[in-house]
Amino acid sequence: MAVSRTHPVGIDIECAQPRSEEDLTDDYFTSCERMALSRLPVGTRAQARARLWALKEATVKMLGTGLAYDISELEFDPVQDRLNSSREGFSRLSEMRIATWSIRNETQPLSVALAVGI
Repeated sequence: MAVSRTHPVGIDIECAQPRSEEDLTDDYFTSCERMALSRLPVGTRAQARARLWALKEATVKMLGTGLAYDISELEFDPVQDRLNSSREGFSRLSEMRIATWSIRNETQPLSVALAVGI
């Protein structure tokens, strides 16, 4: 849970288990994100994909739109966990602060993302 009296916040937690389906990648990730993911070592892709999805969901929760916002329009660098603010229309998000964590519980790895609006 994340709470702030002064700034909008969003948080998301995703399971980072490898998946046989790449549906999220094809439908919701940009071509640059897909390319960056494909360049990662195979053993790290599931964690990076979950972290990227968590970043997108945390961001739209922070915006207060949820999945009504077209998250395929949000582009993050999946290696450095930062918004690619050079894309058109992202200027209002350029001040956003984000953080990510990888957690391994007893049964599965998790990716956690926090987005805080400024």
